[in-house]
Amino acid sequence: MRAKHDDVPYNPRGAYNAPEHPRRLVQMAAGENESESYSAIILVIVLIGVAAYILLYGLQTLIYFDVRHWGSANPWLYETPRTLAITAPPAAPTTHLEFYNYECEAPWKGPAKVNESPDYIDARFPSGPTVRVELPEEQADSLQSFKGETPDQQQHIVNVFGTHPFDSNFDLFAATYSASPAQVSPFTPRIDAERVNTLLIWKLTLDTELPGGTFEFEAGKLRGLQFGDPDKSATVVLRAFNEHDRQFKILLTRTTAGSKLTQGDINQLIASLKPIPLPGQ
Repeated sequence: MRAKHDDVPYNPRGAYNAPEHPRRLVQMAAGENESESYSAIILVIVLIGVAAYILLYGLQTLIYFDVRHWGSANPWLYETPRTLAITAPPAAPTTHLEFYNYECEAPWKGPAKVNESPDYIDARFPSGPTVRVELPEEQADSLQSFKGETPDQQQHIVNVFGTHPFDSNFDLFAATYSASPAQVSPFTPRIDAERVNTLLIWKLTLDTELPGGTFEFEAGKLRGLQFGDPDKSATVVLRAFNEHDRQFKILLTRTTAGSKLTQGDINQLIASLKPIPLPGQ
C-alpha cells in the first residue's frame, strides 16, 4: 500500500490528484483576463453609443414622448386644417348686416334681432342661427404674446424661429393649427422638434377644436380659419383676418332645434364679408 504524501492532493475515492501544471494555470488566468477585457471594451462602446445618442437625439426623444402624451390626452392635436373652397354663389334670401365698419350678407331671412354690447354684436335670425361678432380691437395680439414677455422667453423664440418668425397673427394661427404630434420623431432635427413643440403648446392654449375639425380659407382680401363642421357641431367659430391683420371672431350657433346651419351658409357669409365703403366710394 502506497503511503499518502502530504504534498499531493488526496482523492476520497483512493486516488491522488496530480497538481495543476503551472503553464495551465497561467493560460486559464490569461483567458479570464481576455474575457474581462472584451467585456470592458463592449461596455465602453455601449456607453459611448448612449452618450452620442443623448447628445444628438436626447432632446428630440424627450419632446417626442411629451407630444405623444399630449396627443393621447387631446386627440384633436393631430387635426390640421383642411382647405375650404369659398365658391358658393349668393344665397337667397339674404339679410344685410353691418358691424365694426364691415358688412356681409347673412344667408337667412330677416329681420334679425340685433343686440349690441361693448364687446360684441349679436344678430338672431328667426329661421337661422345666432351670429355673434366680437369687437376686433378686443382680440388679443397673439403674435406679440408669442414673442415672449421676458428676455429669456424672447431669446428662446429667436433661437427657435428666428428674429421674424411670422408676418401676421394669421400666419401664427395657421402655423399653430398646422402643427401635429405626428410631425415629431426621436430623429427629427432638433430645431424642427423644438418648433413643433412650441407650436403645440400654443395650440393647447388657443381655441379648443370643435367637432368636425379645422378648415383654412381665403376669400378676396380675407384669410382665416373655421373651427367645426356645421353638420357635426352646433357651433362654428370663424377667425377672419383682413390685409391689415384686423381680426374678426365670429360665432355661429344653432340656438333652437329648428335652426339650420350649412357650410354653404358659412361660405356665403365669408364671401360677402368686406369693409363698408367710405362716402364717395
